[in-house]
Amino acid sequence: MDALRTHAALGLSTKNLSVIFACCPSVGDDRARGFVEALTHETPAGVSPVWCLLSDLPVRSDTRQRIDNAAAAVLMISSRTDRGELFRAVAMLRESARATLIVRLDSVAQSNAEGAEEADTSAFARLAGDGVVCVTDRSPIAMLAGIFSGLLALSEPMKRMNVEIELATRAQHSAKAWIRRVDDELHTAAKMQRDLLPTTMPHQGIVTSAAVFRPLWHVSGDVYRVWRLDEHHLGFMLADAMGHGVRAAMATMILAHELILKHVSEEGYRLVEPREALMRLNRQMIEHPSEAMRLASAVCGVIDARSATLTIAAAGHPHPMLLTPGKSAETFELDGPVLGVFDEAEFVQRTIALKPRQSLVMYTDGAEDALAHATEHSSGMSPHVDKAVLMARALERCFTSHSDTLHDALHEFNEMLDSMPGSLHRADDVTLLALRREA
Repeated sequence: MDALRTHAALGLSTKNLSVIFACCPSVGDDRARGFVEALTHETPAGVSPVWCLLSDLPVRSDTRQRIDNAAAAVLMISSRTDRGELFRAVAMLRESARATLIVRLDSVAQSNAEGAEEADTSAFARLAGDGVVCVTDRSPIAMLAGIFSGLLALSEPMKRMNVEIELATRAQHSAKAWIRRVDDELHTAAKMQRDLLPTTMPHQGIVTSAAVFRPLWHVSGDVYRVWRLDEHHLGFMLADAMGHGVRAAMATMILAHELILKHVSEEGYRLVEPREALMRLNRQMIEHPSEAMRLASAVCGVIDARSATLTIAAAGHPHPMLLTPGKSAETFELDGPVLGVFDEAEFVQRTIALKPRQSLVMYTDGAEDALAHATEHSSGMSPHVDKAVLMARALERCFTSHSDTLHDALHEFNEMLDSMPGSLHRADDVTLLALRREA
């Protein structure tokens, strides 16, 4: 069976297919053309020959275009073919998902040389695989034609696979770029949010302050502030916006900006009572057009740094804790509805004078939830255990073992959270804000 009958039997012909025929200069045009005619029963002109593939590195754009459009490639080499060029050419064809037949045309002349056959086998073994078949011209032409026909049959599936891989690669790159852009924007948002937080906690008069801030993600739905109102007074606030992520973080920035504890006019200034500040903030949230400003809890107040007397009010927020050396933690109850619900909501404020070494600790519900989850996980206690009780016990341990400074006590609480089960997969932001009378 000659080559033409072999192709006819397989139902394949190169007449309607684009095939790359390439040879290295050491083979010679006449020998290469003769092999192509014997293999395909067609002249090379009928199969779009590209004779310069192996000697044209880097490959010209028009040559690469022919490779990309080809159904298959036949590379004709000799013993003098540069191995580096050959491996680069095969790598390029594999990258384009082209089925490739490599034929060594001078193997008959070299077969009597000592070790030549073994060298051929070793070299071809390194090239074969992934759509590449390596043969010599000692093989019957009918067998070579059959191999060539099989490669042509693989060309369309390989092309489709190459297109699918290209589309998947583009989608992956697009997803990576989008994730990188979102990550950059989140880092920017996190920096903007952290710029609102105190860089150093104020120490004024006999009052010191400290905080724990543990966002669930890049940005947080919690926010706290402690700032100087005048030479004798500090303002403080802690708020928790509904939800998580960017929307909640945007709400916290608005909350921190809009909660006013000092009103300045041409006549001077006056300190705003905490309940008045919450009423004003509540109305602004209800009237605000943004969906982000829907619901929030908050606690805020003013403390006189001379006497450590503070006035405080809350809106749907967990009750603060009073920590007194040598005593159990006490819940400091504050009533008031969540912000953003009732237009005419009123808030109750309380005034207390802190005793020497006494601390007031405010926190968001994420701190309670973290303690409850860890306790349930480690001891099997009921999930309905009073979260305020767990919080009181935890604060008692921290403030008893580190009673010297407020910062050390909260640092101990922070480390306690790290050591608890589930600390890497918390469900909410955790924030604590504490004020202490030092003398």
